[in-house]
Amino acid sequence: MIIKYKLYVIAVVLLVISCRDKKSEKQSNIKYPVSIEWSLVGNGNLLGNHSEGIEAGSLWITGQQEWRDLVDKINTNNRVSDTFIENDIDFTRFDLIATFDKVRPHSGFIVAVDSIIEDTNNQLVYISWRDKKRGFEMPSQPYYLVKIPKSKKTIMFQ
Repeated sequence: MIIKYKLYVIAVVLLVISCRDKKSEKQSNIKYPVSIEWSLVGNGNLLGNHSEGIEAGSLWITGQQEWRDLVDKINTNNRVSDTFIENDIDFTRFDLIATFDKVRPHSGFIVAVDSIIEDTNNQLVYISWRDKKRGFEMPSQPYYLVKIPKSKKTIMFQ
């Protein structure tokens, strides 16, 4: 009886080790860097001449309350969120990247997420700013919002 018990314990231990090794092996087969698929949530210009109180920079939003707080700020002067492609983000499956430029003298400026690349430790978000040299002559703040799959890796902005 003791021999059967020992064999059973050994078999279970080997099975657990085998499963762990396969998982590690599967993860180690990923060839980095990897391009991360993202989807546009919204982009455009805030027209409140900075009354929204959103500083230039990028945010990594991981939860519903953070998202609601940001939408409230974005909607300070106009219902900008009505133009978003998506308003209800499932934060159990996705994170949100929000990028804001500084307040510009006209609406011809653009901020955009060009790509998101994952390496072994991080997800790198590449952002660009452009001036179309035309637009409405009013102060505006370009923004760009994208949804990405949830990850345990740290987001870094480039």
